[in-house]
Amino acid sequence: MILRLLFLSVAIPTACLGQLTTEQRLFDFDYLAARLAVSYAPYEWKREFVKFDHYDTAPWRERIRNAKSDLEFYEISHEYIAALKDTHTTLYIPSDFYAYINLSVDIFDEKYLIESISRTSLPIATYPFAVGDEIVTIDGKTPAELTAWISKFISSGNPRATLRLAADYLFYRPQYNLPRAHELPAVASVQIRRRSGTVETFEIPWTKRGVPLTDSSPLPPLLLSSKSRAMAAPTADQLLRRFQTKKAPRVP
Repeated sequence: MILRLLFLSVAIPTACLGQLTTEQRLFDFDYLAARLAVSYAPYEWKREFVKFDHYDTAPWRERIRNAKSDLEFYEISHEYIAALKDTHTTLYIPSDFYAYINLSVDIFDEKYLIESISRTSLPIATYPFAVGDEIVTIDGKTPAELTAWISKFISSGNPRATLRLAADYLFYRPQYNLPRAHELPAVASVQIRRRSGTVETFEIPWTKRGVPLTDSSPLPPLLLSSKSRAMAAPTADQLLRRFQTKKAPRVP
């Protein structure tokens, strides 16, 4: 995984397929917590006003001991960093997988409204909804439910900003922030309330790119063959350059 703290980067590389042991997950998490301990300046402020003490790792370590998979471990680690409620502190896992639908959404008067649509990928003849229409559900879940879930893994400086940031992820799911992004179905069933008040359901395919990360390796990189090393995960610097320049799909 990669932790980006302001201008600091820390990498815990993956080598090949296989689940980490509990001891390895705890080691990785302790390393993550240690980087916060030596690098995160506003500790006292966050402890007092956000009510989060990142030195208190016991509850997180207990959850990691009970984690059933690497993906669950990654989710717990994302929750730990997101609990800082700091836009400048982000956890990445080494995956270039992402899925998207070319819609953008923002919150207006507590409603999740379509802000823009790419008519190149969503032609009006097939998808006649319009900017200003309201998203009612996505695969049976309301946008409020989904943004509450997304907000566990990403955060901003205040609850409103976090909610609006999470709304950006309703139709853009990068695995480096959302460890289970690759589990999305091929098609999203989206209920939309038109301006007329009519609610219509649209089946919209997700566009998926990259290679999903499903687990990590319990083997140190030095035990890999030269051929396996050539196929191993990118270095920390390569991943950081990739993530620092990654943008959401362009929406005309």
